[in-house]
Amino acid sequence: MQDELLPRNAMPCLVMAGEHDVAATPAIAQGMAHSIAGAQLQVIADAAHLPNVERHAAFDTTLLAFLPR
Repeated sequence: MQDELLPRNAMPCLVMAGEHDVAATPAIAQGMAHSIAGAQLQVIADAAHLPNVERHAAFDTTLLAFLPR
C-alpha cells in the first residue's frame, strides 16, 4: 500500500539510508526515491539504521543542504 502512495507525492523529498542498514537497506531507499518524482537519495557512509546518531555530522550536512528546497 505504501509503495502505491509514493508516486503521488508532489513535495520535495529526501530519502536517506545508512550504508550498512539491514532493515531498510540502501536498495530499499533507492527504490523509494525512484518512486517519488524528483526525490533525492543520500546513502550515509559507515552508518547502519540510525545515521542521524551514528554519523550525525554527515546526516546534518545532508539535511541542511536539502532543507532550502
